[in-house]
This record gives sequence, C-alpha cells and structure tokens, in this order.
Amino acid sequence: MTGIVWGICIVVPVILFAKFKNKFFSILKYVAVCLLCIQISATIYLVIKSGGYRNTSEAEITNYYVSGKNEYTVSEEKNIFVFVLDTYSNDFIDEMTEQYPDALEPLHDFTYYDNYDSKYDGTALAMNYLLTGQEFDNTIPCREYSKEAFHSEKTVEFYNTLKEQQYSCNIYTDKATVSFLNAKNLYEYYDNVQENADGEILVDYHAVRKNIIKGAMYKVLPLALKRFSLVVTSDFDGAVSSSGGGEDSPDLDDDFYLKLQTQGLEYNSSSGTFTIYHFSGMHDYGDGKGKNLPEAAYDNLNDVYVFLDELKNMGVYDNSTIIITADHGKIMTVDGIQPIFFIKEPYKKNDRLAVCSSPVSAEEFMPTIMKLITGESKDKTIYDYEADENRSRSVYIRQYKENISDLLKNDSANYACLYKYTYQGDKDELRKYAGAKPKQKIPLIDFWY
Repeated sequence: MTGIVWGICIVVPVILFAKFKNKFFSILKYVAVCLLCIQISATIYLVIKSGGYRNTSEAEITNYYVSGKNEYTVSEEKNIFVFVLDTYSNDFIDEMTEQYPDALEPLHDFTYYDNYDSKYDGTALAMNYLLTGQEFDNTIPCREYSKEAFHSEKTVEFYNTLKEQQYSCNIYTDKATVSFLNAKNLYEYYDNVQENADGEILVDYHAVRKNIIKGAMYKVLPLALKRFSLVVTSDFDGAVSSSGGGEDSPDLDDDFYLKLQTQGLEYNSSSGTFTIYHFSGMHDYGDGKGKNLPEAAYDNLNDVYVFLDELKNMGVYDNSTIIITADHGKIMTVDGIQPIFFIKEPYKKNDRLAVCSSPVSAEEFMPTIMKLITGESKDKTIYDYEADENRSRSVYIRQYKENISDLLKNDSANYACLYKYTYQGDKDELRKYAGAKPKQKIPLIDFWY
C-alpha cells in the first residue's frame, strides 16, 4: 500500500505536467507561494507563542532533585521494598513461564495477584496515582493535578503515618519520572530528595536540532526507511537538563544491580525503611538489546532476585514486606495493560508461589501498605476482595490527537483525551474492548509531554 501511494505521488505530477505543460510552472509558482505564506505564518505564530527560539520547552530550574542517598541500605528492624518495573504487563509472565517454567521459583514466599489493574496507562499518570491514590483531574493543568494530589488529605495521612511508624522514605527513579511527579512534591515525603542550592538550565542545542531533523525525516520517509530516523521522547529529555544535583544521582537499572553485586547492602540507623525502586523494566526490552520478550522479562526478575538474596544475607528478608509490581502494562491499549503484582508479607512462608485472582487495583496499593504497618485501613485493601467477586473497574488509555478539531482545542500536548473503559472480570474480559471506541472520552486540556 505504501508503494502504491508513493507511486501515485510520483506519477500524478508527471501526468499533469505532460497535459498542462504550458500552464504547469505558473500554477506551481502560485501553489508554492501559498504554501510558503502558510508556513511562514505558522512559524511566526509558534515562535511567538513558545517565547522565542531559545525557549527550553517549559524546563525550569528546580531547587530539588532525587539523590542516591541510602540507596543500598536497609533497616535491621522492618522494611518495605517496592520494585516498580516499568511497562511490565502480566501477559509477559505468561509468555515468560512458557519458555522458563521455573522462572518464578525464587518467589515461592510471595502471592501473585494475576488480576491487578493499574487504572492508568503511561508513567506520568500511573506513578502519580500509585504514590497518591488520587484520580486524575482533567479540569486543571496536569502539573497542578500532581501538586494537589500530593497535598491531598489521603496522601498526607499516608506519609505522616509512615513517619509516625518511624519509617524513613526513599524513592529512586529517573529524571523523566521526577519531572512528572515534581521533585518539590516528593521532597516533602522522601528523605533522599535533596534541595539544590544552585542550578541552571543546560540545553544541548546541537542535539535538539539533530532530533528535530530526524523527526522531520521520519515523517516524510517511506515506511521501509523510517526505522533509520526514529526519535523517541527520551532523546529530547537528554538534551535539556538542569545543573546541580547530578553528582549523587541514584543508580538505576543495570547500574544498580551491578553495584549491588559488588558492594552489597548495609544497615542504616532507621527503625524502618519504605523504599521504592522505579526501574525501566520492560520499557525498552527490544531497544537493541538483542533479547526477546520472555528473555527480557526473565532477566528483569532475575535482577530483583539478586536483591532478595542480599536481603537474606543481611538477615532481613523474613521481616520485610516486598512488592514487585509495575506502574502499568502495555501502553495505549487495553490489551495487556494490567501489570504484575507480587507481594510477600513479613514472615510469610510458602512452599510455592501462591496465585490470587481477586479483582484488585492500584487503588488498594496505599491502603494495603497502611494495613501492613498499622494493622488497619479505612479503605479497602487487596485482602478485602474475593477471587470470584464481581467488581467493576475502569482503565484510562491515552489517545493521540485524531483530527484538526483536536489540534484547535489543545495544541500544547501530544494527547487529546483519555478513553475510559469499564469492565468486570479479568484481563481477558478487558481485552475484548481492544480497538473499540469507549463509552466515555475524557478531554485533556494539557499533558506532561
């Protein structure tokens, strides 16, 4: 089909030239002038609207940053470790165990909730929800929603309870995720988020220009050549940064596990630790690493197993709560959006991995933590649902702009709306909606990117 379209684009002008040879160049001049006027007007408008050609895409100097402080420490008394492996769908577990039947054996003390719902797709929405429990508010700017979510009564109570129970709180994640959450919001709750005394915005203009040219080439090249001009969001993320706070940034992904194997863990002085490790997980499993999906899924869990072995060596595995989950599964589809969720409670011992199909979700994440540290929770936890319970849940899927109407309504983000799908049952019931229009569209006034 692509070849046919390109053929038409080449043949039609040739035919028109042959038929209207005398008038062809005159018509071409007028068309070219019209297109040029349109492009010049649009360029002037965009430059003025964006604040000038040196604008840094709303990047701002932040006085806070996520450090690597206490990344390799544990408490002797009580610990809660949460591994958030990005984009790790529970569908991947099914594919992985077909190729590696014993891959989950080291998790024999855990319970696997195979019907766990993230509610949102994409890290920006999912991580804000996971850490605050506040549903996305599309009536206000996204960054304002994040600020209000972190200052909501429920969120403040959750983190205050952790402090009252003498838990130190730490989060280790990448700069893009920090920008979605806002380091200032995290600073109030997480001990490893530091204040930055001096800083300035640093822009690699060469990288920005190169990425823009690659993106333009991607748009116009034939399908077979597009892969040579691929640009992703992270390419631009790396071109704009703020100075300061980088000297003690956290170790992530392979860097974390390699350092863990060489130096191990050590005790801190805290009575308890609540630690979140947010790693890339399955986000880039096919990005030149030469791994198929089951292999990448297996390697991700094997890395976590290294951490579990270190906890056993330290003698704190038994008294620790350990959660292995993901912020979301596959993105921009209901087919595979459900993420993994494994949990081991303190002193829990099983002969083999237990599996529970209760209809639970990220909505129960914070209440479950509250239940484990205080013995009670005002809201329902993962333990309050039966496997055969008929629970209605909703997921929200981002949708790109579809037409000129979307562009006119909002030209400040890639996405026009969220599709809301409500379902009962498990992921197989949810995947029936794949490709279907939702009953409800949530319009977006802006987005993080």
